[in-house]
Amino acid sequence: MAEVTISIGGHSYVLSTGEGEEEALHKLAAIVDQRVSSARAMAGGLNEVRQLLIASLLLADELTEKGNSMLQSGSDDRAADRIDSATQRIAALAQRLDALATRSA
Repeated sequence: MAEVTISIGGHSYVLSTGEGEEEALHKLAAIVDQRVSSARAMAGGLNEVRQLLIASLLLADELTEKGNSMLQSGSDDRAADRIDSATQRIAALAQRLDALATRSA
């Protein structure tokens, strides 16, 4: 296992990842960081959990739009199933983050 330090929303996090997956994790963190910045710009004054919640919802929305676009263009069902599965995981994460925010408030 490798350790990687990523930065999201101005905070650094140390995560463990498989060997050779460090660059991919940095790229994913950059995408999430960009969405957190968008969330902060949309609604200033959000705490960190709420920023991550909105960032997750923005990503889920993008996945849904891409999935719908793929379905309309006749892409294969496996790709649509993967997008649907990812959207469900992001939605579940958003719910857990919202629950954490509610408990800590």
